[in-house]
Amino acid sequence: MKKQPKKNKAEKQQENLKKEPLEEQKDKVLEEEVKAKEEEEEKEDLTQSFKQQIEEMKKEVEEYKQLNLRLKAEFDNFKKRTQKEKASVFDMAKSESVSPFLEVLDNLERAISLVEKKDRFSEGIDLVINKFYDVLKKLGVVEIKGVGEVFNPNFHEAIKVVEDEKFDKNVVCEVFQKGFMLNDVVVRHALVVVANP
Repeated sequence: MKKQPKKNKAEKQQENLKKEPLEEQKDKVLEEEVKAKEEEEEKEDLTQSFKQQIEEMKKEVEEYKQLNLRLKAEFDNFKKRTQKEKASVFDMAKSESVSPFLEVLDNLERAISLVEKKDRFSEGIDLVINKFYDVLKKLGVVEIKGVGEVFNPNFHEAIKVVEDEKFDKNVVCEVFQKGFMLNDVVVRHALVVVANP
């Protein structure tokens, strides 16, 4: 084996200079690889973060859609309820306005029932009574059926009970005062006599 001559200091330095660029290059390549990995991880983290944000936003949008639907439904119910209340208040006011006029109608019918002989005066009262019924009909007020109907406490008020073979059980046999309804609401109950309770 041949002995290699000893290298002096200058030669060693030159060799080191030649080696350094290789090591630096390796270091740079390693640094670049590390940077690329870090950037890739950052991109992946950002992508994941954006995906999570998108999912959260989708959930939020869905919640707002559901809230919007509920609010729409509640508003529709509110509108319907207020319309019903307004109609019922109107009907109640109409009912209370009509009620005193029914007493006038009762008095006119009592007056005509006392007339023994028909004359022009009694015919005039008949015309007024007929006009009264026409006006009530236009307002939606109808008479509650009486004689021959089965007694119904929702429409009739029994003031007397009798035994009568001409009528079935629990049937109205006489009306003392007519009853009236306005749009399925009783304005005044009919005062009746009930047969065979």
